Amino acid sequence: MAAPEKLSEDVLKQLRSLSHKMSNALEVIIQAQYLLQQSELSPEDAKWAEMIGKAGAEATQANQEIRDIIRALSAGNAEDAAISAASSLSRANLQNTNLQNANLQNKPKKMRIL
Repeated sequence: MAAPEKLSEDVLKQLRSLSHKMSNALEVIIQAQYLLQQSELSPEDAKWAEMIGKAGAEATQANQEIRDIIRALSAGNAEDAAISAASSLSRANLQNTNLQNANLQNKPKKMRIL
């Protein structure tokens, strides 16, 4: 894998800003899911709430890995950033496959609005 070109400081700043915004949005999703699980839910609704929590946790982990890549690029270490990106992509693909398999096994017949 060829090392990526060095990104400009403006691009890195924009990426950091987007990652921060994503962190804030994910925090809201995770907190809302937590509050939802504190209420009395039917078993079907509890499965949906659990799925939201797992997806939020996976997205938070992916966002943290993106931040690590941005930090490596900011430090001028393009090779570490490329290795980190490839590793993150492999983990994300595996997690996505596992989540899809779990969703197919536990898929409710129809979605209810809470």
